[in-house]
Amino acid sequence: PDDLSFYHYQGSLTTPPCSESVNWVVMKHPIQASSPQIETFKSYFHTNARPLQALHDRAVQFSQ
Repeated sequence: PDDLSFYHYQGSLTTPPCSESVNWVVMKHPIQASSPQIETFKSYFHTNARPLQALHDRAVQFSQ
């Protein structure tokens, strides 16, 4: 993508043990991916086992 801006925050795993040791990076704009690329990505990860959690004083940072 032309715009590589992203959000970053420290969070936790979405599956047990739900450890708070993850640095999440979320792109500002969606990135295009083909169906085979999505299927490959999904093969590495399983469904979320945890509902949305409160922010708990975490800072969400934005980088351009």
